[in-house]
This record gives sequence, C-alpha cells and structure tokens, in this order.
Amino acid sequence: PVNKLAQKVLNDLGIESRMKFIDDQNLINYNSDWVISNYAFSELTRATQQLYLEKVIKKSKSGYITWNDISEKYLDGYSLSEFINLIPNARVFEEYPLTAKNNKIIVWL
Repeated sequence: PVNKLAQKVLNDLGIESRMKFIDDQNLINYNSDWVISNYAFSELTRATQQLYLEKVIKKSKSGYITWNDISEKYLDGYSLSEFINLIPNARVFEEYPLTAKNNKIIVWL
C-alpha cells in the first residue's frame, strides 16, 4: 500500500516513470541519482545491508536515510558511525521531531 501511494503521488507530480521501487525480489545494480530509505535500511541484517550497499547505495549519487539503531542492537547491522564511514560525503543530522532515541537523518550529495 505504501508503494502504491508513493507511485500515485509521484505520478501526480509527473515523475513516476523515472522512479524505481526496489526490494529483494528485484534488486539489481542501479546507478541512480537519489536513494531514499525511511528506516528500512537500518532495520535489515548486516548481510542484507551489505547487499544493498554494494548494489544500490554506493551507486547512488545522493541519498536520504532516516536511521534508527534496531539493526545494530538486534541484527548485527552496521552502527551509524560504521555506515557513514562507508558513504562518501555522508552527513548526519538530528531527526526532528525526534521519534525515538538515537534516530538520525543521513544525507549524502
């Protein structure tokens, strides 16, 4: 339902045809302008994070990730500092409004 809503909004803005929604089922190498993750990346196992890092995130010119520490605490995922050291030009911002302790916003351009 969330992807359908996003596709509708993007279509209304006239940019739907340039957007790709990816998941484990259609994950391929992307060279994209922008990648967005609203907590999803920070809730994956480290193995899945590594897959997305290599196939999507590192191939994106820019990105925005809303980050929490669920993966680090429970799934052996990357810590915030580990992750931002892997992404050139990554900057960390406070989440506002803060929805949970330790949440952050990561942006790279």
